Amino acid sequence: MVAEGSAVPEITSPEVLTAPHRPRTPAADIYSLGALAAFCLTGENPRSGADNRAVLERAARRAAVADPGRLAAHVMTALDDDPGRRPADPVAWARRLVRLGRTRPARAVVVACVVAALALLGGLALVTYPRTPHRNPGVSAAATPSVPAGFAGSITEPADGADVKQCSYLSGTATFPAGWTLILAMQNLSNGDPLRYAEVVFGFDHPEKLSRWRGAQYFGQGNDTVGQQYQVQLIAVRLAETRAWAEADSGDHGNDLAGRGVVLDTVRLNRVEGLVANACEGP
Repeated sequence: MVAEGSAVPEITSPEVLTAPHRPRTPAADIYSLGALAAFCLTGENPRSGADNRAVLERAARRAAVADPGRLAAHVMTALDDDPGRRPADPVAWARRLVRLGRTRPARAVVVACVVAALALLGGLALVTYPRTPHRNPGVSAAATPSVPAGFAGSITEPADGADVKQCSYLSGTATFPAGWTLILAMQNLSNGDPLRYAEVVFGFDHPEKLSRWRGAQYFGQGNDTVGQQYQVQLIAVRLAETRAWAEADSGDHGNDLAGRGVVLDTVRLNRVEGLVANACEGP
């Protein structure tokens, strides 16, 4: 069974694999639906590009679908690498898939798989069921270690123990030596993930302006992680390393960068239901 909030690479969209801690969009769920439909049709994990479409079409033809090309093309619309080109309505997409695959009895397996997929994705919602928050009472926020001379900092908002929605702006104060800057590192304390996911604070490349700083962090995908607890650390890191990490945009979550820094302050936050209108993008 897959742990809540985790990503299964074979059915997860490219943008979620690149940054799994960022809020998941409806386009990402569309990709997962398409990947599950492709697996139900072919018995294999999706492939990329034209090769994937050819595999889908051959499988549809073997199953005696009336129009294998149209079915394959429809599944491929959900597997587009560009989230902006994927269908916007998951329910409409699934209903059309059912219509295209219903012509022959053999397609019942695809229809059943897609209905199950909608249920598992919860919130897209042809089928829904209650979600039980996962808690791990044995895990608690780590205490902030002693801070070396010349470093100081605090997270003043939100306060330790505060409730947060799918993302939150954080702010505070800091002092640190020249050649350093600030990141915010998030860790989910409830799902057993050992990684810390870094976000640079706003204006990180102008550290002389960060005596009062502001930034953002992200807490799951939609409302999937309601009830879970998160730790956010304010960490001073070397500017050159941080700039190189941010410019690379390689999908590196920043755990190693956080590990090389100096932890200035730590807060533990509780995930509650609700989305934030702008997804905490920009200052």
